[in-house]
Amino acid sequence: MNRSKSTPKVMVTGATGQLGGLAISTLLKRMAPNQIAALVRPKKEADARVSKLDQLGTETREADYEDLESLRQAMSGIERLLFISSNSFEPRRSQHQNVIDAAQASGVKFIAYTSILNAQDTPLVLATDHRETENMLTASGIDHVVLRNGWYLENHLNGAQQAVKDGFIAGAAGDGRFSSAGRADYAAAAAVVIHPDFVPTRQVFELAGDASYSLYDLAAAFSEQFDTDIRYRNMDAEAFRSALEVHNLPQTLTSILVDTDLCAADGALEDASGTLQALIGRPTLSLSDALSTTP
Repeated sequence: MNRSKSTPKVMVTGATGQLGGLAISTLLKRMAPNQIAALVRPKKEADARVSKLDQLGTETREADYEDLESLRQAMSGIERLLFISSNSFEPRRSQHQNVIDAAQASGVKFIAYTSILNAQDTPLVLATDHRETENMLTASGIDHVVLRNGWYLENHLNGAQQAVKDGFIAGAAGDGRFSSAGRADYAAAAAVVIHPDFVPTRQVFELAGDASYSLYDLAAAFSEQFDTDIRYRNMDAEAFRSALEVHNLPQTLTSILVDTDLCAADGALEDASGTLQALIGRPTLSLSDALSTTP
């Protein structure tokens, strides 16, 4: 582990994950490496990803969301915490409470938390833990900002090759639209907010892409990009669930994907506020530009 001579003031959790790694890379354009600490899980993360953080000059500190004491020790001296939500669905609430409790005990002054679009009002099952975490943050009394991230373009682009193979995209979203942005866009927003110079003018930021698309649009874009005919097959919930189960996905993930499409059909993942573009100072990644770099 790299140990810098000065004490970092900003910590990024989930630092070896995709969002956390991008946030650190963006922060390094404006901050010295020794002012940033990267939180990694002890003995569980890939050595290559931890080594990359060390090479960047950031200090890596080990802690587990399920170990309150390890979190408290890791946050020593930290003033601003970019709290990236856990990717473990089942114990997520208790893990998040541990992070907040550790931040309180360690004297963290400011937290930026990555939540989900319209967390307090959306019917999305995915929002349940986020909603409770937002409430925990309010109860903690720690100054904080909530970054309510919309759908990630990558969530759809990751299925491109399967769509080419099958000749169709399966879903249950109907004509519902997704105001998706790239992971790098959301990471850039997090880096802006967690930077020591940023003084938030609001507590909640609803973040989404500049333009929206339906799954019919996605199929058409795939067809053009890969020069083949790809259709969108709109299904009811059970048919979509069966289509997903063919790929042996975990049951929890399958249920979330079905619920997400059903909620998207009712507008849960559409947002035209432009808040993300305003926060990062540039347009968000478009579907066409994202596809141009998709293998």
